[in-house]
Amino acid sequence: MNWNTENRNPVRPGRHRERRGKRAQHWLRAGILLSLLMFVVSGTALGLQWSRYRQSEQLYQDLRTGIRDTASAGSGEDTGGNRASQKDFSSLQAGSPDTVAWITGEDTPIDYPVMHTDNNEYYLSHLYSGEENRYGALFVDCRNTGLFTDPNTVIYGHNMKNDAMFGSLMGYKEQAYYEEHPTMTLYTPDGDYTIELLSGTLESGDREFVRFRFESEEDFIGYIQSLQSRSTFSSHGTAVPGDRLVSLCTCTYEQNNARYLVVGRLLPVSESGTQDEKGTVRQQDSLQ
Repeated sequence: MNWNTENRNPVRPGRHRERRGKRAQHWLRAGILLSLLMFVVSGTALGLQWSRYRQSEQLYQDLRTGIRDTASAGSGEDTGGNRASQKDFSSLQAGSPDTVAWITGEDTPIDYPVMHTDNNEYYLSHLYSGEENRYGALFVDCRNTGLFTDPNTVIYGHNMKNDAMFGSLMGYKEQAYYEEHPTMTLYTPDGDYTIELLSGTLESGDREFVRFRFESEEDFIGYIQSLQSRSTFSSHGTAVPGDRLVSLCTCTYEQNNARYLVVGRLLPVSESGTQDEKGTVRQQDSLQ
């Protein structure tokens, strides 16, 4: 018994260490392989996503170039004294019949067609062309059946990290950005409009925060005053009952499920290319 003890015990620790060492090397190799696999998979996914984003923006860039080449001052119809549309909506709607407008923010990345369909889900994940893509498209709320003749037309778009779609709306959280970009231009088949921006507010997506109709003039005035009192920038103008509003909405990340809402009023652009006489700036005290 003593012989067995003397001859076996001395070699056990060595064997155990050797086995533990082999197991450790095995798990180390497995861990390295798993990490490499995860790196390749995540890198491939990111590369694919980036490629799809680039393809998406290229689609819109090609669309901008094509519309510039084919646009004419005579396209569209003059239906109220405002300038006939400077965008060729025949071509735009041939590419996608859901196209109802085009919105441009001068010297900003916002320069896109605006879509409209019977739900608020489709264009969250589909391009103007109908191709499925997380880049999506700008689109009007399906509850806006009268579109830009409604008291308030709401347009949604993604907040992209590269400032595409409605990502650049985040600039309106600063007064200086508003001062540089106080208006946008909305092109529609019925004519062109200036959007005079009035407010930018942080809203909770957990509740209904947009209005489509107003019960009275007082209701409208109260709504505008509430927006401007909470606005991240101070506008040079305001709105009065009878004005039509356009609200631009995107996600923001100050809190869970937050939204950023930029609201403006529509001013028809006359044939001379300037705002009509109703488009003069209304000072804030006009509602006091």
